[in-house]
Amino acid sequence: MVWIHGGGWNSGDKAYPPGLGLLLRGYVVASINYRMSREAVFPAQIYDCKAAIRFLRAHAAEYGIDRNRIGVWGDSAGGQLASLLGTTNGLKEYEGFEGITGVSSNVQAVCDWFGPSDFLQSSDWTGPGGNAVSQLFGGFVSLHSSNAILASPARQAGRAPLVPFLIMHGAQDSTVPVHQSQVLFDRLQMLGANARLVILPHTGHGYGWFKSRDDLSMVYDFFDRCFRKSQVRLVATTRPS
Repeated sequence: MVWIHGGGWNSGDKAYPPGLGLLLRGYVVASINYRMSREAVFPAQIYDCKAAIRFLRAHAAEYGIDRNRIGVWGDSAGGQLASLLGTTNGLKEYEGFEGITGVSSNVQAVCDWFGPSDFLQSSDWTGPGGNAVSQLFGGFVSLHSSNAILASPARQAGRAPLVPFLIMHGAQDSTVPVHQSQVLFDRLQMLGANARLVILPHTGHGYGWFKSRDDLSMVYDFFDRCFRKSQVRLVATTRPS
């Protein structure tokens, strides 16, 4: 399982990933960094994530990794990057030339915690998240921005074989509106992908809202089901308050 941190693409670090409990279930856990938007605009971030997956797969024997079972999990900006990994398997324009090349960057499962999914939904970016989105693309995001389209998992879904998704979002999130997760889930559902959307009532934006034992267990169980080759149903649910 590969953790991808959030922070509006302009802050954050790979230290202290939330998925360390998966070690007790026999997983290898990796946590990665990527270039901040103040250093490089999109698509540098997805290039770095793809490069990290290629590195891990190339060193699978050394680290005890099953090359055919790599899941990704991220929050906020990291959720967007995780979702983009899961919707662009095999698409060459997302690979870049960083690090090891000639190795697959495909992933087999995605957990997305409150990540943006469609940057062309302009009404969703009038709040606190708008500045971070603008910086990611080096300026104002218009409906004609090719990078905004390339960065939107909901827009890219269907271009490549789809993997199972678990999407979790707080109903009270004012930074990345819950509408963003609904858009991604609806798109995946329309395409017939294995996906689940869980909306958490009375929950805002940030990892601090999502670290209960129940929330983590839901993620751990999701990866267990994916990698034991059972199916994830298409279902949208709300966790009881």
